Amino acid sequence: MSKVKIKCTLKSKDTTHTYEGKGVLNNNTIIYNDSGVNTKIILSDIIWLKRKKDYEITLGFSNNKSVKGTYIMKEGKMITETDTIFLKKEKNSIKIKYNLKINKVLVDTFELNFKFTIDSI
Repeated sequence: MSKVKIKCTLKSKDTTHTYEGKGVLNNNTIIYNDSGVNTKIILSDIIWLKRKKDYEITLGFSNNKSVKGTYIMKEGKMITETDTIFLKKEKNSIKIKYNLKINKVLVDTFELNFKFTIDSI
């Protein structure tokens, strides 16, 4: 397990969310806490983003493919679908542009820029 420094920006049409902080890298999974939201990025053939607080959302990304996931909240469970428009995975960064649908309804187009470095401290 390694400690990592993270810089992440998620943009949609109307909003931009930025996170800069620390996390851990363990077996191709980066785990960090983004303002009280437990976040995991699993680096595999499909890149998975899981966020959990009083809800749980799981999104999958694979170049030029649609991947089904879930959005679970106290009111129930909905199916998510990400249509990956662009995905570039490098050694310490990921860039993804995708359309997010929930129950087959387009929510928005998002751009995720995620960078991490091994923390020497």
